[in-house]
Amino acid sequence: MGYTIDVYHGRQKAERHLGIYSLYVMFFPQMVAGPIERFHRLGAQLKEKQIFSYENLANGGRLILYGFFIKMAIADNVSTYVNQIYSAPDLYNSWSIITCIFFYSFQIYSDFYGYSLIALGSAMVLE
Repeated sequence: MGYTIDVYHGRQKAERHLGIYSLYVMFFPQMVAGPIERFHRLGAQLKEKQIFSYENLANGGRLILYGFFIKMAIADNVSTYVNQIYSAPDLYNSWSIITCIFFYSFQIYSDFYGYSLIALGSAMVLE
């Protein structure tokens, strides 16, 4: 949407190269976890010649794996406890509900942290 609006208002010249435009639209790490990146900033980077970097691949891969670990091993396992109590809170005492509220906060934090690490790692691999 941002690109279309910028072109419509004349703030950005329309990109004629289908490959560059497609890369901008499909750059999923910025769509998932980052702010909306304007084409005038990202488009210039997409037009630069890129050289494969094993270091970026290794570091980005580590971030992706760590993000998956945080998401799947921590957030998803905590969610089973949280979902059980939230499904029938009348069956549990107040300490269980307070613990559930704490765990829910931890679950949400772990989910977003894991997703953010995956997005950062993906961007590093694609850099």
